Amino acid sequence: ASTVALRAGTGAGRLEIVQFHGPIKKEWLKTIKEQGRARPIAYLPENAYIVWVEDSSPLGGTGLPIQWREEFSPLDRLSPDLLSPPDPVDVTVLLARVGDHDTVMSEIRTRALAILMEPHDTGALTSIRLTLPPGAAERLVLRPEVLWIEPFDPPGTHDERSALISSGLVEDGKPSGPGYLAWLKARGLDD
Repeated sequence: ASTVALRAGTGAGRLEIVQFHGPIKKEWLKTIKEQGRARPIAYLPENAYIVWVEDSSPLGGTGLPIQWREEFSPLDRLSPDLLSPPDPVDVTVLLARVGDHDTVMSEIRTRALAILMEPHDTGALTSIRLTLPPGAAERLVLRPEVLWIEPFDPPGTHDERSALISSGLVEDGKPSGPGYLAWLKARGLDD
């Protein structure tokens, strides 16, 4: 069990999930943005968006076909693998570029034991990979701008082709292990 009570932050804004009654139309997102009621951050299947809201007033008066709306709780924004880890852990943090984004990014950097990948912006989101001490992910996810924190496993090669390359069994840029090319050719996978 977590040693940190995962409750929502008390700042001015927060992340929410808004689900519509059908496939999302551009006009609906435009209406939300123009009224200043919410800022769409990312699409979620089915027919939903993660949005940033400055206040929790109802969106019902907008005339939008909203089926469901709820705060995106900290517990839902943290991978279960990160609840009370005993050792430092490599993670990817996804941060919405809203609210106190820069302050939260500074806090993330301060808590990090090491930065594995500098921040990278994509759309309304920033991702950063780093090593956190035990319990730090549980504290960071309490910041409403943090969308998701998950363990990061560096990519590796784990297939037959990479094993052949690592063994030096390559000729002219093609794997050349004993019988490998004949096996591929017999299955119609040759050049």
